[in-house]
Amino acid sequence: MARPDQTDKNQMILNFVYVSSFFYGLMTLLGLAIIYFTGGDFGMFEWSSKGKDIDNLVRIVFLTIAILYCLGYLIEEYFADYRDVKEQMVEMLSNLPLWAPPLLGLASGVGEEVLFRGALQPLLGWVATSVVFGLVHLAPATASRSSRITSWSLATGVAGLLFGYVFLTTQKIIPCIAAHALINCLSMYWMIWEGKNAAA
Repeated sequence: MARPDQTDKNQMILNFVYVSSFFYGLMTLLGLAIIYFTGGDFGMFEWSSKGKDIDNLVRIVFLTIAILYCLGYLIEEYFADYRDVKEQMVEMLSNLPLWAPPLLGLASGVGEEVLFRGALQPLLGWVATSVVFGLVHLAPATASRSSRITSWSLATGVAGLLFGYVFLTTQKIIPCIAAHALINCLSMYWMIWEGKNAAA
């Protein structure tokens, strides 16, 4: 039988997963509403299952992920505040159950890409949307300081530029969602692994 403090911790983790998934669902609905009411093109959601298109999708997704991981490594190497935020994220995510990263990765990939790339980028433009995307990714608040803009926000803004470029060149949202979901999922698994190793 689980200890009461462990049961509370498990419930907090489940609540985090549920609330996050709900929030990303609201982002998706907001993005779809903006696309609809501004007369946006829902053709962005189509993607052919032909061999050539699948090959292109796989190439785009893995190239985007490779670029973002290289960028993350460089920023982590040279910016202490990025390392601080990453440590907070590792601490926050290290106890996620192993089923949570795919769910949260998919929810965040769909929610953020539908809203930012699908709905806002056609209205605000590529660069402005990427700046807004970076600004909403503030460093998490702690007991001693409030949320703030850091190199984490800068890295996320650059990721937004890359996702936005993929959307700009393909005019399709599926590669953006796939890359975003996969990188978030892999990053969460990496943070779980780092958290478990730090605790050992």
